[in-house]
Parts: sequence; C-alpha cells; structure tokens
Amino acid sequence: MRICTILTILCALLLTAVPTRLAAQGKPEVVQADATGTEFLIAIPPNEILPFPVEGLEIYIASAFDANVEVFDYASDKVIRFSVKAFDVKTLSDRKELNWSMEVRDAEKPVLKALRIKSDRPIFVNVINSKTTTSDGYLAIPTHKWGTEYIAASYWDFREFKPWPGGFIIIAREPTEVKIRLRGQGKGLARTSNGRSIGDSIIVLLDEGEVYMVHGDGLTRGEFDLTGSLITSDKPIGVIGFHMRTTVPNLLINGNGRNHLSEMLPPTSAWGTKYASLELQRTRLLAGRGDAFRVVAKEDQTRWTCKFYDRVTGKLLGQRGGLLQKSGDFQDEAQTSQPTALVEGFSVWEADKPFLLMQYSCSSSFDGDQLLDPFMICIAPEDQFLKSIVFQTPTMAQFTKHYLNLVIKTDTTDPNLLDNLKSLQIDGQPVWSNPKTGKPSLLFARMPNGMYYASIELGTTARASRISSNGRLSFSGYLYGFGAVDAYGWPLGSGASSPTIDTMRPMIARRAIDGDCGSFRCTATELRNIPDPPLTMPNPNDQVETGLASIDTTVATRPQNYRLRLVTDQRFPIGQPYKRFDFDWLVIDKSKNAFVIYSVRDFAGNVTTDTLSYRVASTIDTAAPAVERLVSRPTLWDLSATEETFRPDPPRQCPSDSDQIDQGLASITCLCTNMRLIGNQLSFHRDSLVRRAEFSLAVEDSRLDGLGVVTVRDRAGNIKLDTIRYSPSTSARDPQTRREGACEGISIVSGGPFITVRWSDAPEAGSITVTNVRGQVVATRPTFAEMNVPVRIGPLESGLYVVRYNGVSTRCGQSIVISP
Repeated sequence: MRICTILTILCALLLTAVPTRLAAQGKPEVVQADATGTEFLIAIPPNEILPFPVEGLEIYIASAFDANVEVFDYASDKVIRFSVKAFDVKTLSDRKELNWSMEVRDAEKPVLKALRIKSDRPIFVNVINSKTTTSDGYLAIPTHKWGTEYIAASYWDFREFKPWPGGFIIIAREPTEVKIRLRGQGKGLARTSNGRSIGDSIIVLLDEGEVYMVHGDGLTRGEFDLTGSLITSDKPIGVIGFHMRTTVPNLLINGNGRNHLSEMLPPTSAWGTKYASLELQRTRLLAGRGDAFRVVAKEDQTRWTCKFYDRVTGKLLGQRGGLLQKSGDFQDEAQTSQPTALVEGFSVWEADKPFLLMQYSCSSSFDGDQLLDPFMICIAPEDQFLKSIVFQTPTMAQFTKHYLNLVIKTDTTDPNLLDNLKSLQIDGQPVWSNPKTGKPSLLFARMPNGMYYASIELGTTARASRISSNGRLSFSGYLYGFGAVDAYGWPLGSGASSPTIDTMRPMIARRAIDGDCGSFRCTATELRNIPDPPLTMPNPNDQVETGLASIDTTVATRPQNYRLRLVTDQRFPIGQPYKRFDFDWLVIDKSKNAFVIYSVRDFAGNVTTDTLSYRVASTIDTAAPAVERLVSRPTLWDLSATEETFRPDPPRQCPSDSDQIDQGLASITCLCTNMRLIGNQLSFHRDSLVRRAEFSLAVEDSRLDGLGVVTVRDRAGNIKLDTIRYSPSTSARDPQTRREGACEGISIVSGGPFITVRWSDAPEAGSITVTNVRGQVVATRPTFAEMNVPVRIGPLESGLYVVRYNGVSTRCGQSIVISP
C-alpha cells in the first residue's frame, strides 16, 4: 500500500521540560511523512516486572508549524493544553505531566489507559519508556494512518531469573469490535498470562480510549511467541508490539544485556515486498557480529530471500531464504545460544508477497561491547522511502552514543549521479564529506543492488537536524543510541515514492439540504495539483494532492444535535485515496439548536476546519384559533376548531423568526348550562401538534333553555369564544316552569373583590353563583329580592367567568370578563 510521504520530526528526550529549538539551518521544506498528523492515540507498554527503578517516561511533540496541542488522559479524565512553535520540541515527562500509572499492566481486559494527542496543525510524536538499564521507544503513527488488519510482531517469551513475556497492545479511537486470532509458536508449551492458547479466538468490544493487552505467561524461553497473531477490527485501531525485557538472541547463554522492546506496528496494508537495511554500528569484541532479523508473512506461501554484502567491498557475505507456509508465520535470522555471525553489512530482503521486516539490536554479551543492548525497529519498505526529514537525538544521560543509518536510492543511470549524491545534506553539511560519516564515503558506498548507504555518528550533544537533498534521491533510515547495557531505537518514518509536496489544506463546499432545516451536504476536495494534471515524474516542488484521509470533530468538541453521515464511502482508503468526498451533517432534533466544529484532513496532515450551526426559528403565534359551525340542528351543533393561520401561507420549509405559525390546539372547554360537549379529543398533550379537531355541543333537556360558552385555546395561549343559546320551540310556558336563558334586565359590574348584580325590576328571591371556565364555583350568594346584590369573589385570575341567577321560576346566566 502506498503511504504518503510526510515530514517527520523525531522528538527528543530532554533533561528538562523546556522546549529546545531545532537546529536546522533555515526553515525546512514541508514534506509528508506517515508519522505526521493532527491526532494520535498512544499507550505505554510494560517495561520490566514491577517494582523496578525508573529512569524516565517521556513523550515528545514537535511540529513544522505553530500548533495548538491538547493531551487528554482517558484514565484521569484530565487535559493539558499548550502551544508548540514551529521546529521546537515539547517534552512531557514523568517529572511533571506524566506518571507511571499510565504504563499498561492489566492483561486481557479493556482498560482506559490511552493518551490522546490532538492539534490544529500536523505534529510528530515519539514515546520512550526507560528504566534502569532497560529502555526502548517508538515512533507514534497518527490515527488517520491506522488500519483494520494487523499481524502482531514482538519476540519470544524470556524466562530467566524473572518471567519476561512479549505481546501486543491494541488501542481504540472509538467504540470498536476487535477480533483476535492467537497465532505464533509454542502451542501446548505455554499460554498467555490469562491462560489462553495458540489457536484461541478473542472478541472484545473497546470503547474510546480503551486498550487491550495480550502477552505470554513468561514461563518459557525461546519457545512461546505471539508474533503472527491476526488482529482485525470494524474500525481503525492502533497496535504496539512489545517485550517486557529480553536478550537478543533470546537463547543467548549467560547473556548480559537485557532490554525492553517496543514498536508501533503498521497495518498489513502498509507492508512491502522489498527492503534494505544497514548493520548497526558497534564495537566487535567477540565472535558475535551482525543483527537479528525477523520476517513475518502476510499471506500463505510467501517465499522470501535475503542477501547481505560487505559494506566496503560489496562482496556477497551470505544469503538466506525460505518459505513461510501460512499467514502469520515468521522466521528469525537467527536464534542462537552463542555469539556467531548473523546477517551483517548491507542486507537486501525480497519476497513474492508482502511481508514485515523487523530488525533487532543484539545484547552486549553477544558482541562483547558494554555500550550495547537490544531494541527493535520496523524497517520501511523500499517503495516508501523519504525525500526530506527533520529528526532529533535524545538527551538522556545514559545514552552516550547516537547514530543515524541511511539507505539511499537514486537513479544510477543519471549523468548527474554524483551531484545527486552530493546534494544529500544534514544541517547543510554534505553527508559524503562529513567527518562523522563512516567509511567508505557516500560516493563510494554503492551496493550491488544499486543502492548507497551512510552511517553517521551524531555524538553525545543533543541536537535537532534536518536531512535534505535536491529531490533526486530518496532514503530510509533509523535513529538509535547506546549506553552502558542500554539502548533505544526507532525509524525515521516512511513515505510514498512520490517526491512531491502537499502543503495545501483540503477545500470544503456545502449547501443546505432542501427541506431539512439546518442540515448540509458537504463536499471535501483535494484537486489543486500544480501542475495539473501532475507530471508522470513530478518535480520536487510540485504540488500533488495526497487525498482525503479523515473527517472528524475537532479538539475537545462533540457534535451538539448533529450527526455525520458519510455518503461517498464508509472509509478513507490510503492506496487510492479519494480526491472528492461527499458527506452530510444532519440535525437530529429540529426542535433544538445544533452546533458542530469539524475538520477534514488529507494524508499529508493538512487540516481544514469548518463550523455549522442551526438555531430553531423564534416564530410567533398571535392569531386566535378559528371556530366554525359545520352543521346546526335543533338540539345539536357540529363544530370544528382549527389552528391553520400562517404567514406566509403555505409556511416556509425553514421558517424565519417573524413568521406566523400556529402552534396547535391546547384545549376545548365549555361553560355550559343544560348543554354538554361531545368529542373524541377535547384536550391535547403539550408535545402534540394538532391543528384541527371536530366536536359537538348537545342540549341535555330539550324542554329547558340552554347556554354554551365554548372556549378554544391554542398552545400559545390565544383564546376563541363561541356562545350558543337554546330555547324550547314552544312560546307558551307554564308560569310554574323554571326557564333559563340570558339574564334580561340585569347588569353585572366588577370592581375590587366584588361583583355587583343589579336588577331593573324587583327580582325573585334566589341565589347567585360565579363559575370559572373550568366549571369550578368560585363564589355564591343568596338574594332576597334586593335590587343591588354585591358578591365577594376574592382575588381571581384574569379571565372569563359566568354569573348564574337561580330564582323560583327563573334561571339565567351571563358571562363576564374579570380583570382583577
């Protein structure tokens, strides 16, 4: 798989947390590297058996840009934020920001122990775990370079006077289902720390920030190894291979030089078929020479070869090869109990199918050099060499020698071959003439496969350096260092074969989705190639877009009432990346406001941020409901209540603040005398939106007068009244028959805590009752033929009330609005 070339800064181990200015001459060119990104999730693999004295736990963060960075510790739910100046290095250490509880110690269960590092511009992250005479570190891979299939690689369990196992750690960026098929060597001889066997399967659900560790029981030596275990997931994950502590080779008798191993592993999609490596620099005092290597197969029936050459003469020193029959099978070069000749000099590795190549430094007792110890490095495939890079050596006091190994690829038929080689520089000084470069000179360090190499001693002074060239050559390499039976090592990174530069951020265009208020169809593009179309063989300074890598929310934010829907695809492939990608941001609940800040990232680590928001319109409802009499009968009226007043009409799909939109019916009630309401629904839930309801008003006793005051209320509190009166059809009435109707010759006045009922003619004795619209009696008073009758009503709410008079032969009612 093609991995885009990125600028890599390998951050330093500093004695203090004060940033150190990179010592590059001038501003380095901006290039791509697989180690750069704006989001990383990392974990601290276990080093040694607890308890054990510590040297330092450190994370190094740097950028080619001014960047704002956030580090979130999932375990403690704590965040630290800081800024990093371009080409400065920020060190986080256990002396201040970190602590040793971050080290993963719980095996085969999900634990919340990841650290998330996010920034608004591309950054570079390295991690080191150092305890007394046991150290190693790794180059972190950003989350947009993660994959969904890995094959684990570590090293044999090592039982000596302590049980030291090897294994792997899985890191989840989001809720993820992970499937693990335990493979490797040693079935029936040993188990994992929780008793699982080679061949067992594990399915585990990991939440964001959780890690899952599997390692051996550490009860065997050179017999049990989980390398080759298949790890798949439904979402991209990160994987770290590690060993608590071991000698290399693992079977070395009386081995002195036991060290921690750690490396962040690439997904299988990033494996290659051709590799080249250079022997590590150290002093040979015993028969042991060369380095240990491990070949891991991605597919069944993988046939591989290795040829290694004398670095000075180019003479073939030896060759290896073999057939790995099944996916996950591996072969060591080599396991041995005594110092001997391993793969040395300049080695070339090839296979007919993709494979992983791991290089291991040997123990001090293998070479006899006390300034030596094991570490492991993932070698970059030949098709992922770099064009330019910035790196920094560590400053921890126990590391007294630092080296840089480079393998260089260029066109050997180019008539300007020597000029191209001479253009390779470190901090402006040509590599070929650097007195710290090992012999022979770069100009004469050509190997039979046409590649060149250089090994540079960087000395004991910590510094940051820049490697650059005229762009007509590429290289891979790794940084490593030794101390008294201690060591570290990690790769410079890997990239795509293209020498082009991608410094442009993705572009985002968006439009509102018709009829879906607040929702947007967005289109991200990477289409600004310079020149366009790109040249078949691009020039070093051409702009060639690397493609879209991810869409995500930004640092410390979560979408509020928005959800993301990917349209073009459900993934962002690396090998053939999308240059145009459609996606939607959809409002979940239209009755609530929505907000999101999100970012689109390309494979060069360039990021564009966009903000979307949706606010519920503050529409108004000032119109009263409408009441219509549909059918009138002698003793029955069919009516309808509607809430269908809109301005404009029909209403807009996405209303504005001043639009009139009826909010729906709230209730239908009646202040009735000898009448009653009939209807299936006369009251409405507050969350409903009923705009029309039909009901009836019926007379209860057709022989008597009836009065019905119908009140229709909407959700905004607007009221509509409709009064219906009924009188029997005959005009002849028995004077002894009680009758009811409107109160003639009566006036009603309200004032203060009283209403006063006044008659124009002397009334009969009877009683006065005041009722609210809910039918509740709020006041009553007998009358004894007075012309003016005050009725105390006390404090009442503003609203409609009905005053009834019940006499010996007369009954009447009259409505009144009271405003206390």
